[in-house]
Amino acid sequence: MGEIVNVFCNVCRKETSHDKLTVDDYNVVLGSQEFPTGGGEIYTSSSWKRYALFRCVVCSQNTVFVVQDCCTENDGSPYGDKEVFPKPSEKLVPDWHIRLNNTEVTDLMLQSTKAFNEGLYSLALMGYRTIIDSWLTSKLGDVGGFKAKLDKACENQLISSTRRDELDVLVQAGSAATHRGWSSDKATTNKVLNCVETILYETLPNIDIQGDISHIRSATPARSAIST
Repeated sequence: MGEIVNVFCNVCRKETSHDKLTVDDYNVVLGSQEFPTGGGEIYTSSSWKRYALFRCVVCSQNTVFVVQDCCTENDGSPYGDKEVFPKPSEKLVPDWHIRLNNTEVTDLMLQSTKAFNEGLYSLALMGYRTIIDSWLTSKLGDVGGFKAKLDKACENQLISSTRRDELDVLVQAGSAATHRGWSSDKATTNKVLNCVETILYETLPNIDIQGDISHIRSATPARSAIST
């Protein structure tokens, strides 16, 4: 095992040790200066950014580029804060998203979550506003604007009246980012995404587990009678 750094692992969902994979680093020179020495020689001071590939030693799946500053004064060894690419994913797309059976919605969830993780909160809000629109259209058809769709969804008992009002609030948040230049903060954006996901999850059909239950029932040994 070679050089080790501790960085966040997107697979383990925590900071773990990562082992260096690359033998030859990729260096980007930032600058250099020459200084005369007392002996008439020239000393060159250089600084650069080192790009090196590391892999998580726990899961062996997460692979990241770690970028650190280097300089001749530090004998070329990396120092200071570490930049990691791809960046740590604070938010994940929920596992159940594939059960929506809506490729457009699931693709938008992936893209919007990525925008959130990149700190592009307004873009994430715009994406989740579009998710609501796309999901309602897939269920109801193109029956008009957001108000008409929300009213129709409530009328068809796709959502409750409470959820209709809550979705309207979420749509307004997305509209403010889309049309009024609102720049939401991280916490508020995360709440919007979580609320939309909660409402979508509630509309998923129940998974039929009767077949599995029957199998488990037949496979489970019967309890022996206890003699007295």
